Amino acid sequence: MYARPKASDTLGVSGMLWRDALIMYDRATHSLWSQVNGKAVAGPMKGRRLQEIPSEQTTWDKWKKRHPDTLVLAKPNLSGSVYEDYFLDPERIGVRGSTNPDPRLPGKTLVIGLERDGRFAAIPLVDVESNGFLTITAFGTPIVVTTSGAYERGSHAPISTKVVYWAVWARFHPNTQLIVR
Repeated sequence: MYARPKASDTLGVSGMLWRDALIMYDRATHSLWSQVNGKAVAGPMKGRRLQEIPSEQTTWDKWKKRHPDTLVLAKPNLSGSVYEDYFLDPERIGVRGSTNPDPRLPGKTLVIGLERDGRFAAIPLVDVESNGFLTITAFGTPIVVTTSGAYERGSHAPISTKVVYWAVWARFHPNTQLIVR
């Protein structure tokens, strides 16, 4: 038996975008929260930031081996996607046709965005995937980056990471250190 989360503990998808990124809402105050930086952009909680909870990006096979009793919500297969045209056009940024704010990478390049103490770095996801992991220097610190996350090489302290389109990351964090291999 699973405990049902309290409304104050849950977020929902608002169906809205802000700066070309998903906006969530909390069920308790109906404040709107940025998925990219975790800050409330509207509502009673405006200006506050959510506490980040470490997460992991992995394959279903690896997850199932470690957590064999996992329950999955299976949705029916739908043919096509309402976003199909969007994904097929590499130049189209955002649903309203925004421009890429930083030409160092194509806007739809998936990056692993890193954040530490208000400083930001990004590395193309494909660079990490092709090597399995990378050791980089960001924020003046050696960091190991995997598709599941990042941590300081010496202390193993976790580094906040998000996988996101470059155009979205660069719009939120214009002074990002870009690391390309």
